[in-house]
Order: sequence, then structure tokens, then C-alpha cells
Amino acid sequence: MKVKLTSFDRTCLLLSAVLTAAIFVWLCQIWPHLPEKVAMSFNSAGHPVKQDSRAMLFMLPSINLLILAVFLFGTRLIGTGGKGWNWFVPVTDKNREREIRAALSMMSLVILEITLMIAFVQAAILLPFAGGPNIYRPWTGFVAIVPVFLTILWHWSAAVERNADGRQG
Repeated sequence: MKVKLTSFDRTCLLLSAVLTAAIFVWLCQIWPHLPEKVAMSFNSAGHPVKQDSRAMLFMLPSINLLILAVFLFGTRLIGTGGKGWNWFVPVTDKNREREIRAALSMMSLVILEITLMIAFVQAAILLPFAGGPNIYRPWTGFVAIVPVFLTILWHWSAAVERNADGRQG
């Protein structure tokens, strides 16, 4: 089965790629102004508790590139019919195409949300070095990850509802 990305999926992935590239460009621009050690971990009051090499700032956007690559490779695997994947509902011949499309949309949106989360965390770390405000707060990590879990929950509930209603596509 040939998997085709929708315009929504392509838009999410394009935005993720552009934002990841922008993070890399920003890091390269601010690199000469960064100290050798940069605060990478903060306590609940927003004060730094751990410093690491500034090279570690490339870790998050690099992970995001890996996520994008795995997704693009994964679409080939999903095209095998979804066998061996952990689906929210049982996948049958009748609902296979619909569930694959829903899974791709969910993954595209989650990738965009992860990219936004990474951009937010990078901004929280880098803004003070660029002369901006310190935007890190105790709730920063929580607020950044919540949309990812809400998207997964939303898609899971929609899949369960489709299955309960007997809709197949």
C-alpha cells in the first residue's frame, strides 16, 4: 500500500524542518557570544543547577532532525499495511487506510509540537545570551510537553470512537 502524505502532514513536516533549520542558524549566530559552559538544567525556581558545554545546545535540534528522518522512513514501514504496529484500535482491511491516514496526521502534528517544544526550550536557554529576557519558569517544561500528550489523547479517543461507532473509513 502506497502511503500518501496529506497537505496537512506535509505542512507540519515543512514547518518542523524550517523551524529546526532556524534553530541551527540562530545557534551558529550566537555561538561566538556563548560562554564555554551554559546552564542546561534549572530548579523549580528557574535558577540554573547544572552547566554543560555549549556544544550540548546542538543536541535538541539534532534529535529533532533524527525524529524527522525516522518519521519519513517510518511512512515507508506504515505502508506495509500496519502489521506489527501498536494501533489504538484493531486494524482490519476495511479501516486500514483510514487508520493509517489518522496515524500519519497524528505523528505529523506531534513532530511539529516536539519541534515547537524544542524551539521554546532553546529560546529559554539562549535568550539571555542574546540580550533578551530569561523566560525560563518552573512550569516551562510542563507547558512545553502538554500539547504532545493532548494530541495523542485526542487521536486515541477519536480512534476508539470510530471503532465503537462501527465507522470504517
